[in-house]
Amino acid sequence: MPPYKVFINLDILSEVPASGKAREQILNFIKSLADDPFQSGDYSDIDDVGRTIFTKIVASYAITYWADSPVREVKVILIQRADSF
Repeated sequence: MPPYKVFINLDILSEVPASGKAREQILNFIKSLADDPFQSGDYSDIDDVGRTIFTKIVASYAITYWADSPVREVKVILIQRADSF
């Protein structure tokens, strides 16, 4: 099967460091969601419409995402410092 498409709002990328190892780790994780959109997060919740929302801690940042299986997409909806999560 082809990989999922990963979508991210450009505004939330402002939370990601402009350079360095943390940025590389965050972007590599986001890219990995295309091949494994249901990888376990460090935290999960069910939203008000019944979707499973995952949050994964990567390089001290909390990345929140959900997989939309019918259209084979992953939506990255929030990136924030893990200590403010």
